[in-house]
Amino acid sequence: MAVVNEVDFSRGSILADQSFIRELVAEAFWKWYVSHTYMKITTIKIWFIRKDVYVGDLESLFVLLFGPPPR
Repeated sequence: MAVVNEVDFSRGSILADQSFIRELVAEAFWKWYVSHTYMKITTIKIWFIRKDVYVGDLESLFVLLFGPPPR
């Protein structure tokens, strides 16, 4: 897993490294996702209907935010 110890936020650096940072965050997130897919987030209850929501249930939302998972 990649760890960022220092990031240069000067004006030129942000424009040049924006895609690199985006890829780094996406890679870190998808690694977290794989290890927490079956983690329960919450339970939604409406009268007698009950639905447990897991991290894996939100994959389409995460694809919109972080791009497709690496294969």
